[in-house]
Amino acid sequence: MNSFSDWDDVLAISAIREAAVAYAAQEAPEYLEESPEGVMVIGEDDYPYVLERAIKDVGECVFYFSRGADDQIQDHTHRRFAGKYFECDGAGQIGGPYDDNNADIILDLLSDAYEAGCVASPASGATVSVGGDFPDDYFVKLCVSLVPLGQQIEINSTLYVRTKSGLVAQ
Repeated sequence: MNSFSDWDDVLAISAIREAAVAYAAQEAPEYLEESPEGVMVIGEDDYPYVLERAIKDVGECVFYFSRGADDQIQDHTHRRFAGKYFECDGAGQIGGPYDDNNADIILDLLSDAYEAGCVASPASGATVSVGGDFPDDYFVKLCVSLVPLGQQIEINSTLYVRTKSGLVAQ
C-alpha cells in the first residue's frame, strides 16, 4: 500500500523513477537492487516508500499552508520533485504528479470551507501560515477569509492582521 492518490500517473513518468533512483543512490542505497540488465533499480514493493521519502526529503517546498494548530505539522505542502508538483496533506496522502503549483485552488477550497463552517477557525492566539513561490500580494488576495477579523496570518514570513478592509501588514 502506498500513500499516493495517483499512482498510475506516477508510474507513467520515467523521470520521476530516475530521480528516485538517484535519491536512493545518495540517501538509501539499501533499497537498490540490480536488474537482470545490470542496472540499479528500486524494487517495485519499495518504490512507493522511497519515492515518498525523496519527495519529502529533497523535493523543493513551493507552497505551504498551516492552520496554526501545531507548528510542528504543516497541513498542506506542494513539493517540486523531478520537474513535477506533488501535494502532501497532513494525513500523509500525496497527490500528483501535476504540471503546475495550484496553490490558488487549495486556498480557494480552504476559504470556502472556513466560510461554510466546515473547518473551524484557528484557535485564539494561533497563527495561520501561508507561503511559497508566490509574492505576498498573491496570497493576500487569496487568504482574506482564512482568518476571522482581528486574527493574524503569516504570509511568506510577514505578519498580517485581518481588518474590515482586508489583510494589513504589521
